[in-house]
Amino acid sequence: MSFVRGPRLVVGAILVGLAVLAATTPVDAQTTSASVSGFVRDSQGGALPGANITLTSRTQGNVLTVQSDDEGRFVFPIVRPDSYVLRVSLQGFKTTEQTNVVVNANDRLSVGVVSMEVGGIEENVSVTARVSELQVESGERSFTLENEALTNIANNGRALFNFVNLVPGALQQGNSGAEIGAADGFTVNGQRPNSNNVTIDGVANIDTGNNGGNMATTNIDAVAEFKVLTNAYQAEYGRAVGGQVQVVTKSGTQEFHGSGYWY
Repeated sequence: MSFVRGPRLVVGAILVGLAVLAATTPVDAQTTSASVSGFVRDSQGGALPGANITLTSRTQGNVLTVQSDDEGRFVFPIVRPDSYVLRVSLQGFKTTEQTNVVVNANDRLSVGVVSMEVGGIEENVSVTARVSELQVESGERSFTLENEALTNIANNGRALFNFVNLVPGALQQGNSGAEIGAADGFTVNGQRPNSNNVTIDGVANIDTGNNGGNMATTNIDAVAEFKVLTNAYQAEYGRAVGGQVQVVTKSGTQEFHGSGYWY
């Protein structure tokens, strides 16, 4: 009896384990990571495979590196919101740089076609203007305020949600000019005030008890980027049908700096 019973128990345990593994599926969460893509072409429009593409953070110095594929396409799938220098190099061609590539939270940013000219390795082509930002993989309507704008725009009461007044399609609830102190203090495109969602660095910041107010208050001096998605955003933002407020906090730079205020 024990000889027969033992194998049955082992087989049963194995089957249970396989069932548990089969039922386990990955869970996608909201993040602040973006993606950057583009194409590398020669002056005649031909694809250039094997080109080295680097994306270097202008604030922290972090470097991401990929190579173009057989069709000249390259993709950086996970990119932190920041300002970057895009550098493309290939033997026999002039190195090309784009020194002001600005990436916002959850962008699917396309830098378009990077054209390379035949020349010596020591010759460089540098583009200092801000890259035209095309989201070819997303039809979302959004509004972004970066750190420089957050610093320079007057904010009566210094409440983070006051910046929503600048977003097309957003309307303050209650008295105009009053402080917007919570996530349910405004509507977006006619949706209910308790239909808004707020995340801080990808983590939900909504009181699920009343489905409206935010749990934590964020100091605007700690905010690097304030973004509001108003319409046609992806299914990953399915918790609410109103505005999707995404807050990215500061994470430091290579240079020592600080700020002081009297309020």
